[in-house]
Amino acid sequence: SDVCSSDLTPSGIYMPGTLTISSGSGAITMQGTGGHSNSGPGGGWGLIWDGPTKIYSASGPITLTGSAGSNALPAIQARNSTQYIGWDGGSNVTSGNITIQGQTPSSSTEGALGIDLAHAQIKGNGDNLTIGSYGTGLSGITLANGVLAAGSSWNTITVGDTKTGTVVSNQALAASSDINVTSQGATQVNAAVTSTGGNVTLTAGAGQPVSPTSVPNGS
Repeated sequence: SDVCSSDLTPSGIYMPGTLTISSGSGAITMQGTGGHSNSGPGGGWGLIWDGPTKIYSASGPITLTGSAGSNALPAIQARNSTQYIGWDGGSNVTSGNITIQGQTPSSSTEGALGIDLAHAQIKGNGDNLTIGSYGTGLSGITLANGVLAAGSSWNTITVGDTKTGTVVSNQALAASSDINVTSQGATQVNAAVTSTGGNVTLTAGAGQPVSPTSVPNGS
């Protein structure tokens, strides 16, 4: 397996340039813990990609974990260029589960951008996708339209959990089994959610809205 980790101040794992991380038959794990600064390379992000990146394994799971050290920064951010997660942008696609988890301070001002994958393209090959919190919790998750690459196939999809502040999904979600979208605050789903052989569950915190109340064009 390949493991990258950082507990350094002021940054977690900062990837500014062209980078390929691949494994032929093992797991890939990246875990970054940001410091308390908003400046310097990487600042207080847990994981941040600034350049073209490819992360994929021929046979093995991928786990990406980031903890923000600053309340004004995401735990994980894919910004600039394109970051391919689970594939190389071509024919090589990961055979294994993909897990992306973030932690933000309780005073975080990032809201739904606690995990910001605006420039990522994630591709699966019939396995499970999980995007959520770990540790003390996450301010929120935003899934931009296009974050799941065309041609992806998933067994299950889980976005958020009971320690995720809010979830906004502008990405169509499709899986052969269960799909769960959960937050402890508001849950907003703006694109189709379709399971061909499982349950679709949208959950918000007590007294918080699930919007829309019916899944658009899904089942």
